[in-house]
Amino acid sequence: GLKGSSVTSPISYHRSPFRSRTAAPISVTMMARPLVAVYVFGAVFGCSSALRRTPEDGFDSTALVQGRMFGHSRPHEAKSSASTDRCHTVVGRCSKKQAESEKEQPRATIVVTRTKGEDLRWLDAFPDLDVTVFNRFGLDQLLPTPRENLNLINQEGDPLFEKLGHEDGMLRYIVDSYDELNDVTIFLQGWPFHLCADARGLVNRALQNVRRPSDIDMISNGAEDGLIPLTSTFLQYDVEEGLLGYAQDLVRADKSLTQGIGAEALAALNFNKTCGKLLRRRCNSNLFAAKGSQWVVTRERIQMTPKEDYEHALQVAPGVGGKMKEHVLEAVWPMLWGSECGHQVWH
Repeated sequence: GLKGSSVTSPISYHRSPFRSRTAAPISVTMMARPLVAVYVFGAVFGCSSALRRTPEDGFDSTALVQGRMFGHSRPHEAKSSASTDRCHTVVGRCSKKQAESEKEQPRATIVVTRTKGEDLRWLDAFPDLDVTVFNRFGLDQLLPTPRENLNLINQEGDPLFEKLGHEDGMLRYIVDSYDELNDVTIFLQGWPFHLCADARGLVNRALQNVRRPSDIDMISNGAEDGLIPLTSTFLQYDVEEGLLGYAQDLVRADKSLTQGIGAEALAALNFNKTCGKLLRRRCNSNLFAAKGSQWVVTRERIQMTPKEDYEHALQVAPGVGGKMKEHVLEAVWPMLWGSECGHQVWH
């Protein structure tokens, strides 16, 4: 079964050309000398290269250092949902057809909800795109440079938003902008590089492909007409099998829940209940979530669901642990946008 399993792309194996040779004795000192030389060379020239970055790169030394930090991982999900890592498929190359074509990019808006004090200066790398930021926590010095097409909505200190995260910002933006959406909306995390290192390059490629994908890598990563996921990992949820991501963790952490029922059953019950409220219909047994909810989606896709349904979803209670609603939303965005996006990644 899928429970507790993970699915990843195979790593090609190359037989060592030195396997049949007799290894000559090498001392520890001999091995250490070239390693020290490489380390010193890398330290000197690597740092100098980093410091030579210009403002046009969209990053400075602070952002560069932050980029070396690992993301907020959720290791428990590997045990409670099946997953596959596809970011390496998208980042590495551009298909020949895509490279040869020059497509006019649609008018687009990047939407970011800042909840963990992320450094948002990377948004300066997209001066031609409209940007909306829901600023809920963090230093002002790490905000993007003010510009005409930057809409900074300051919600810091408002108790209403203290525990509401990325998904809430997505919903709120759709409700507020439903009748005035740009051609394309790009939903990104406050620090999107945790999910895909080359987020900047992927955004540009996605904008060229969003209407009708022709980039082979993006198609293999689950892209459909009008809808492209920008993430490294897809999670498969199965309500019947109890594969519900970290829903069980939310249940176990909530001491107010009845202790006479197992966490797995309670998680399935609450996940299903929240899902039904959000969709206003029965929830699918199998769901495919793009981890991190980073999407490039067209106006037509978003408007496949009536505005009143988004308004209703916005009013749904946060649920168990104050996070169940956001956890479920991560898995049902494709359904709200007229798709079962993600399933092709598994076949």
